[in-house]
Amino acid sequence: MFFFFFLFYSFALMMMLSFLVCLPTHSTLQLDIKCEGLSIALLTRALEQARQGRLHILDKMTAAMPDGARASLPATVPKLQMLTIPMNAIGKVIGPGGKMIRSLIDDFGLSDVNIKEDGSVSVSGFDDEKIAECVKKIEELAGAAGGDGNGRRAAYEGPMPEVGTLINKCEVVSVKAFGVFVKLGDEYPGLEGLVHISELHTERVRNIEGFIQPGATIDVKVIGLSDDGKLKLSRKAALAAPA
Repeated sequence: MFFFFFLFYSFALMMMLSFLVCLPTHSTLQLDIKCEGLSIALLTRALEQARQGRLHILDKMTAAMPDGARASLPATVPKLQMLTIPMNAIGKVIGPGGKMIRSLIDDFGLSDVNIKEDGSVSVSGFDDEKIAECVKKIEELAGAAGGDGNGRRAAYEGPMPEVGTLINKCEVVSVKAFGVFVKLGDEYPGLEGLVHISELHTERVRNIEGFIQPGATIDVKVIGLSDDGKLKLSRKAALAAPA
């Protein structure tokens, strides 16, 4: 009986008052109160207790590391390094069926290599040197795919196609789970765009790798621009366009 009463009383206290103080360098207070009568004296006491506790913790931290932060992390701590590659190099780094990215993880003894559809890459592991070697390898692969070796895509300097423009015989340069990247032909040399999987066909595409392969040519229609200025293309809209 006493145990249930204790639980009820504790829960009631938590419901009535929540007071958080965070004062590392700047004062931050959060007070959620559901009862009246919280006095200034009680708040003053709580703030002073929080200050004393904070200073005590900081003293312990300083004593443990008197020279400041470590120049390097120990081998038991995981590390992460980020880079960006051109979107047309994503397929080169991933490889057919993920073969290349798995090889990078195994060869360099990494925890993971993750690539997003905007070209951002995260390389994680425990060995700084192996992570750096993998990053260098990824940059080399990106350069071989048409970037500059530093994760930057060669700039397209010509005019951008307008929304509604129909572009024929665009070569598929890479196939991803979310869509395909295509070159826009001789009229727009060096310009590429993404055809999302939902824009590949009038019917749902369930297996994109079985539906289309790199090297294939397709007609696309410009249907818009993303927030970062990238082209949005549609094969579905091109199929529906009058001949």
